[in-house]
Amino acid sequence: MKRNPYLVHKAFNNYLLATILSSIALTIGVVVDGIIVGNFLGADALSAVNLASPLLQLFSTIFLLLNIGGSIMFAMSIGKRELKDANNIFTHSMIMNLVVGLLISIFGVLFSNEIASFFCPNASLFPKVHEYLKIALWSSPIYLFLPGIAVYVSTDNNPRLASISLISANVINLILDLIFIKGMNLGIIGSSMATSIGYFIGIIIVLTHFFKGKGILKWSFSRSKGISKKIIIMGLPLALSSICIMIQLLSANHIILAKLGPSGISILAVCMNVMMISSMFIGGTVDAMQPVAAVLYGAEDYKGVKLAILSAVKFLLITLVSFTLFVEIFPSVFANLFGLKDAQLLIDFNIAFRWFALCLPLLGFNYLMMVVYQLSKRNMFAIFIPITQTLFLVVGMFILALIDLSWIVWTAYLFSEFMVITLIFIFSTIIHNKHKELAPLVLIDQDVKGVIVLDFSVDNEVKSITEANDKIVSFLKEQVLVAQKQNAICLCFEELIQNIFKYAFSDNSKHYIDVNLRILSNKIILSIKDDGLSFDPFSYDKETGLGLMIVNGSCKNVNYARIMNQNVATLIFENN
Repeated sequence: MKRNPYLVHKAFNNYLLATILSSIALTIGVVVDGIIVGNFLGADALSAVNLASPLLQLFSTIFLLLNIGGSIMFAMSIGKRELKDANNIFTHSMIMNLVVGLLISIFGVLFSNEIASFFCPNASLFPKVHEYLKIALWSSPIYLFLPGIAVYVSTDNNPRLASISLISANVINLILDLIFIKGMNLGIIGSSMATSIGYFIGIIIVLTHFFKGKGILKWSFSRSKGISKKIIIMGLPLALSSICIMIQLLSANHIILAKLGPSGISILAVCMNVMMISSMFIGGTVDAMQPVAAVLYGAEDYKGVKLAILSAVKFLLITLVSFTLFVEIFPSVFANLFGLKDAQLLIDFNIAFRWFALCLPLLGFNYLMMVVYQLSKRNMFAIFIPITQTLFLVVGMFILALIDLSWIVWTAYLFSEFMVITLIFIFSTIIHNKHKELAPLVLIDQDVKGVIVLDFSVDNEVKSITEANDKIVSFLKEQVLVAQKQNAICLCFEELIQNIFKYAFSDNSKHYIDVNLRILSNKIILSIKDDGLSFDPFSYDKETGLGLMIVNGSCKNVNYARIMNQNVATLIFENN
């Protein structure tokens, strides 16, 4: 009997659909919002929205800084069963969202003219930019709070509700766009109001999670020294990545405009939209992996962490390689979609676009590895990735633009991602060679230090109970435990596994149950995990209740939790 990836894969897949749908909704919402504004209010209004977009990118960066690191810490605390700490992290993160949002709102009220002038030096567009920014600045707390609380609710066994809240916010935004802009003639103010109202309704939807009372999330206002700082440090790599994306785009705009003129910018616009499409799958995959891997990391289940990472890598590479092949074979589909008609432009586009698309699988892998290193608290390595991406792209594009070949500048994207992935392999190999206890590439601990571990999976066939019990007996004998302690552990295991077999599974499908037995110097921990119905095996015995009395009497402590939509039963025995 070995560890089966069934439960880890199921947890990952449980999050995957919800996170990808959320990512798709956010991306499509931005694109369709622009289409509505452009069609009903004209080119000037669309330009004003684009000029104001760096403020929305700033909100995204602040969201990443204040919430993603915190959500990883929250998940790790759940894995450690430190629920009080988990809720302290959640509450601190939400308070920071509201405080920073309110500060931006106050600053926006006092200096709205100056902020609009900074974003828009053009006098004719200034009034529209000012109108749009004014509503957005007032709504800062809403822009930060919705995606912030959604990421925590998703981690707390409810990715579906988090996804529904974000999708609803964008759908309502688009509906109100049509009502405010076309029906009520509110102009660009209507577009900004629609987004704010959509996000506010999204918050109402996601807050229903707390009325159900089934999750771990609770508001906790107890003081915890240094939590805010830890949240920010943990979220720094992704926030920095967001800033680097802005720098890359601004630099590419200037270099390509100087080298290729307006036609080059048209090609770049299509490339960036295609990158946005690929980012739906990159972001969705990483958002699905993150809570699963973080909970397992907190529980020191490093084998499970590696299984979660492997699930993400496989899905992401298959998706991005397939998408890249489609782009390489059918570039004209994207040219037609974005209205490129000129014959010479189409010739240039086909060459440039194919070179650009080759970077997408590498881009996805590099982003995922940044999150992996963030998860394992190798923040400097995580920060290294977006910085080197930006340096290689900007410097590479600048140098290649000097060569008298119009297409060669587009190879900078492939060059930068290839150089980054090469450096990841080089530096991770150096670190692994110095620290053999770390797994290659991902640099996650291979074993729990100072702990003897038995880790395996058992299927839900009745005959497997005996096989599993024999495996535990053999393992305990090897550790020279006294017979009384061996018998107590085996008896408790048998009672719990029988209860799970009887009551947790309502179908005839094959399931796997993870069994983890750890021997420490002062205690022995037995953990049993299954994907059955929500079911506490410590409080359910339809017959005499004698079995559970024996379990409770044999253990120092017992604990049940519903984590990642799976039942986790933990028994702690004294080891003396």
